[in-house]
Amino acid sequence: MTIENNKLKIIQKGFREKLLCQSCETKLSRWENSLKKHLVDLGKLTSDFLEINRMNDNLIRVKNIEYKFFKLAILSILWRMSLSTRKEFSDYQLGPYEEIIRNILLAEANVLEEHFPLFVYRYEMDKVFYPDIMMYFPHRKFDRIYTIYQFIIWGHLFCIIVNNKKVPKDMPKEIILKETGEMFISVKSLIELASPISVLTRIFDDDMKRFYGK
Repeated sequence: MTIENNKLKIIQKGFREKLLCQSCETKLSRWENSLKKHLVDLGKLTSDFLEINRMNDNLIRVKNIEYKFFKLAILSILWRMSLSTRKEFSDYQLGPYEEIIRNILLAEANVLEEHFPLFVYRYEMDKVFYPDIMMYFPHRKFDRIYTIYQFIIWGHLFCIIVNNKKVPKDMPKEIILKETGEMFISVKSLIELASPISVLTRIFDDDMKRFYGK
């Protein structure tokens, strides 16, 4: 850029790559706008349409989530990361699930809560929330069967188990996004992000099961 260039414009933050036609971009943008509305209110912990209850320092209960749009938006982000040729997303390779998710998005299908189960963490430091955090992580295996993909947008870490047939038997069902629009968000310290696997290794720990069981 030179100082003579006076045709500057503001663009959205984040990585950019041309992947889709305008029709598909418009379809996905509807879900993204819904997701943004949810995340802004979740960040503030106040909302006109969500019922947000901070149960304690470590757990937030949310109701009235627009389940279909919320889940389709997260799946669409994961799917585009798999399509991307950018090296930042080289670890997000969905394999045969790339086509499965493409068909779900194309049909705007209703996705069962047990299919591609989704759970969310919120990151704070000394009870202060930082919405500008965006991060990506290597995918992980659980029980050598289930692939779990993770990424952080708007200060929330989204974990998706990429499987549309079954879920781990010992996974506490309370932690996933429900078709009823209910979800529990676990609050974590930003310090944990110093270890990219710290969150994943605790998902199915016994103490976490007891915690959600209460």
